[in-house]
Amino acid sequence: MVILCISFLLIGCATTPMATAPLNQKISWQARQAQLAQVQNFQAQGMIGIRYQQRAESANVTLTQTGENYDVELYGPLGADRVVLIGSPGQVTLKTSDGNITHAKTPEILLQQRLGWSLPINNLYYWLRGLPAPKIKNTLTFDAYHHLVKLQQQGWVIRYARYAAVDHTDLPTKIFMEQANVHATIVISQWKINYTQSV
Repeated sequence: MVILCISFLLIGCATTPMATAPLNQKISWQARQAQLAQVQNFQAQGMIGIRYQQRAESANVTLTQTGENYDVELYGPLGADRVVLIGSPGQVTLKTSDGNITHAKTPEILLQQRLGWSLPINNLYYWLRGLPAPKIKNTLTFDAYHHLVKLQQQGWVIRYARYAAVDHTDLPTKIFMEQANVHATIVISQWKINYTQSV
């Protein structure tokens, strides 16, 4: 992201070049889940492709998460030159490159209004790391190393096609998401993470 979250960069995020392959540690799902839960502040940069209503679009995407606050930036041909979604508890703002600023209670409403499609942004905090969102019914499928390879939750099917090692933790780098007529592909080229203790 063109730096939207200065506070995140100042708290000491660790940028680690991603390995060409995951560590594939032979650990239980409970142990891997605890490991991933420690990645609470992060920035994920990459590309997103969306297919909906017989349309297909793509854009660069950066998601910066700092505690309960997040910035999502889309830039490129997807809907506009640049769309920035800024969220904190109880407040979500969408800014566009043409100077428009819109507020709503949920990010899904803003994305639907501006772009014609929506993703469950709050759940992405978990799904991007290869975790199910808590306290919501789910169905999980794992590989031999207890990486999550398929997650079904809130009407979405999420498939994890690739992982990479980032600072001794395997994190997803290619994710397919689908619900009804919305199909999304997220390819993460760079993870920046800052470990904190889980609460």
